[in-house]
Order: sequence, then structure tokens, then C-alpha cells
Amino acid sequence: MIERFINDAVLKAKSITGASPQAAGFAIAGMFFVITALIFMSLAAYAALMPIYGSAIAWLIVGAVHLVIAAGAMITCVSLRRRTRAEALLQIQLAEQHRQSQQSAWKLDPSYLAIGLEVAKIIGVKRLIPVVLGGLLAAGFGSSRRPK
Repeated sequence: MIERFINDAVLKAKSITGASPQAAGFAIAGMFFVITALIFMSLAAYAALMPIYGSAIAWLIVGAVHLVIAAGAMITCVSLRRRTRAEALLQIQLAEQHRQSQQSAWKLDPSYLAIGLEVAKIIGVKRLIPVVLGGLLAAGFGSSRRPK
């Protein structure tokens, strides 16, 4: 029961945030790569481009390359987040459908129908009609008050 509660909480968090271990891994790897690239490659690229284009243009080229790398990492994170959120929402919908099918499965079982007929024979139909109508009225009222 606790395991099911934890699983439901994890699915709810995934559906809201879209977080997943893969997305976190790509985000960390992307940040690490950006920092590493800024430190090591920026100076080397600047040193190589400065004699050819001059100081300002060399810095602009190096900055543009880093922006492209960072944009690629962000696009990957966003797409993973959307996919994870969609998967979590699908799992929640499937769990809801499964729960609803489990709740309505007992209504289709012939043994319950046979038991109901036997109870109706024992109690009598005239005494059972007000109880059934009251139950239907309560069920209708309860289902109209349930949030969707």
C-alpha cells in the first residue's frame, strides 16, 4: 500500500514537472560541458582566432559556438521533459481506467446477480423497491458531487 502511494506520488510529480533521471543527467552533463568548454576551449579558440580576425571578432565567434552548444543541451532537456510528462500523464490515465474497470467489474459478475435475485426472493419485491430507489438516488447524488 505504501509502495503504491509512493509510486502515485512519483507519477504525479513527473506529470507536473516532467522531471526524470535521464533529464537530470542530460542537464548536469550539459552544464558540465558548457563550463568545461568555457574554460578550456574558449582560451584556445581565442588564441587561434585572434591573429586572423582580431580580438573582438574572435571573442564573438567563441561565444557563438558556446551558445549553440548550450542551445542543443537545452533543447534536449525540454524534449525529454515533455516526453516524460506525457508518459506520466498516460500512466495516470491508464491507472484511472484500470481502477474504473475494477470498480465496474463486480456489476457484470453473474454470481452477484444470482445473489441479488435470491435476496429479492427472500425479502420480497414490494419491500425492496424503496431500498433500491433510495440507493439509486444516493448514487446519482454522489456521482454528481464528485469532482472530475
